[in-house]
Amino acid sequence: MGDRPNCFGILDEVFPVGSSGIREVKEKCIDCPYRLECLKSALDTEEGIRMREEMLRRVPVNGMGDWLKRWSEKKMLAKELQKREPGLGRLIWTDFKRVIFSPRSFFLGSYDGGLRNAFIFGVITGSVGSMFSLFWKLLILADRFPSVLSMIQESSIGAIHLMIFLSFLLVPLVVVAGIFIYSFIIHLSLSIFGAAKGNLKGTISVVCYSQAPELFSLVPMLGSMIGFIWRIYIQIVGLRYIHRTTYLRVITSFAVPLFLFVGFIMVVMKTLYHMLAGVLS
Repeated sequence: MGDRPNCFGILDEVFPVGSSGIREVKEKCIDCPYRLECLKSALDTEEGIRMREEMLRRVPVNGMGDWLKRWSEKKMLAKELQKREPGLGRLIWTDFKRVIFSPRSFFLGSYDGGLRNAFIFGVITGSVGSMFSLFWKLLILADRFPSVLSMIQESSIGAIHLMIFLSFLLVPLVVVAGIFIYSFIIHLSLSIFGAAKGNLKGTISVVCYSQAPELFSLVPMLGSMIGFIWRIYIQIVGLRYIHRTTYLRVITSFAVPLFLFVGFIMVVMKTLYHMLAGVLS
């Protein structure tokens, strides 16, 4: 036990994703005396089970016998995952780390293809990040327009509580609407440029998981900018593997609606800023 290497049983160390997008055994593992035990241990982890599920989905089905065999194996893997199912907080934290630091590995092996978990993850991370981003922007606005701060200070406790309640209610609704509208536009663009090999559900899942960098908004201003760039990167990687297409097609499909969307948001924000400045000055 003590002689085992540090990489023992770690899927991304002993069976990493190669440059071709396919998992392959490292050369250094071939002569390792623990290779069989190590690989078995790695495949028995939660990430290993999800990888086996993904590989099973890609196996072609020929006839009822193959279908029944795959169905039986999928049920067995699902039961194994259910035994290891973590709590919501741990699940979100685990997915957050994988999406942020290893998106290619996540969408190739760890991602289970389900929309439910992706949606919960996207709404929670997107809402928390958006609330912090809104908070910092309000502080800057109050600094530039002291009348805003005076108005907040003079408000009754009930009015402040109402504002907080509305923010907790409206921000998640805006995040949900943004996820679906943005996903539809991206998927439409992917279809136009021939990059949509998968379905709309896959695109929505990628957009949901790409909300992870929104949590960088906990850092004032700089966090939002870093989060925006990282979010785009995750979306490009995720769409490339979910739709099994090329980076060139994804980037081409991605750039057109992105520039239109960003341009529209900038025009709207500039208009609202000037309107608010005119009212408060």
